[in-house]
Amino acid sequence: MRLTLLGVGAMNSPRYAPAGLLVEHRWRRVMFDGWPGAEPGGKLDAWLVTDERGELMGEIRRLARAKGIEPAAKTCSSGGITIKRRRVVHTSHETFGYLIEAGSVKIVWAPEFFEFPPWAAGADLMFAEAAGWNRPIRFRRNVYLLPKFSIRAMISLLYPQSVLEPRTPDEMFREETESMAAAGHSIHLIDTEALDSGPSRIRPPFDPGASAVYRGWMLTHGEYVNLAASVERAGGSCGASPEEYVATHYLPNWYAVVKDYTPETVFLDTGADLVSELKMLGWGRFFVKDHVKSLKTSVGSIVEDPEQIEIVVSEMEKYRGFIEGGLCVRRVEDFIAGSERRYFVLNRTPYAAEPGVAIPEPVTYCAQAIASPFFSVDVARRIDGVDRIVEIGDGQVSDLAGWSVERFVSIWREVG
Repeated sequence: MRLTLLGVGAMNSPRYAPAGLLVEHRWRRVMFDGWPGAEPGGKLDAWLVTDERGELMGEIRRLARAKGIEPAAKTCSSGGITIKRRRVVHTSHETFGYLIEAGSVKIVWAPEFFEFPPWAAGADLMFAEAAGWNRPIRFRRNVYLLPKFSIRAMISLLYPQSVLEPRTPDEMFREETESMAAAGHSIHLIDTEALDSGPSRIRPPFDPGASAVYRGWMLTHGEYVNLAASVERAGGSCGASPEEYVATHYLPNWYAVVKDYTPETVFLDTGADLVSELKMLGWGRFFVKDHVKSLKTSVGSIVEDPEQIEIVVSEMEKYRGFIEGGLCVRRVEDFIAGSERRYFVLNRTPYAAEPGVAIPEPVTYCAQAIASPFFSVDVARRIDGVDRIVEIGDGQVSDLAGWSVERFVSIWREVG
């Protein structure tokens, strides 16, 4: 078997063509992914892709059709080689990797994933993107892909400044800032209200190379981009990039990763025929929210009659000012009253509000599967005794629900 790597970059890489792999075995030639500049010459028996809905598909389809074949995500076997399509956790829609077997040789093509695919264990060789993976991956022959990030123990914390006293933290976060400062962390303030129009001033500036963690009000993606730019201008770097922020802040970005642990959810545009969509689902009750928040006032977020959804959406727009991202309709499950608990995950380690409390299995799973250095997981117990994920959020904008300030500060002492 001969393996030729054609391109090693991402779609918008200024230096390298997008990653592709040509597998040749006996008289068979199969191409995986690629793009112009990363395409093979000569005849091909198949052109396999990992994401049929990806942004590269248009160009891949053009190149493949020029060779008389149609690109697809599928399993195929011929000439002593077996190529098995296998699912990976990566995007909000189905994405795949491939297990390539010829005799006793086992090779994996999985350019991108959030969760290490169990079916890839024990591979003789694996092609994967290491830069976006967040923890060590160990293979059979003691080869490691090292983690991309961790938030250092002595971090700089960034809080919203007071509107009335700009050189002091907002009253909502004053106790936390005082406790974090007492623990030895550097405290910085930012005018979050200015982030909707661009970068904002940070007081005081960071020490060179400081890693900054924001703790404050929820921000839109655009506002967080401006916050990251503000941090860089002040001499630091964000502990979580804008991409890592939205990985947990927007429900569609984390749902596919944990869909076996959370209520069934569908995503709708506000311009859709919402009543018809709910009727087709046929559920008894529906929980309606946008990509970030639900309606906690007025008529609330739970709908029993599909006709009511238009009222809920109207009230969301009235009280929140806008619908962020789109609509999420979640199937209502019956939870035990008072059973919901918040957990924080910091650098792949999950923490409960009280030391020594057992971590539920869904939270342990999230700690390894979610591509973020710091996030929260809310878990409630269903009436049948099963723990279910109610919500996931970026830890920087998650309040302390059920946590003491002292306990929250203590988990940062354990970061190493």
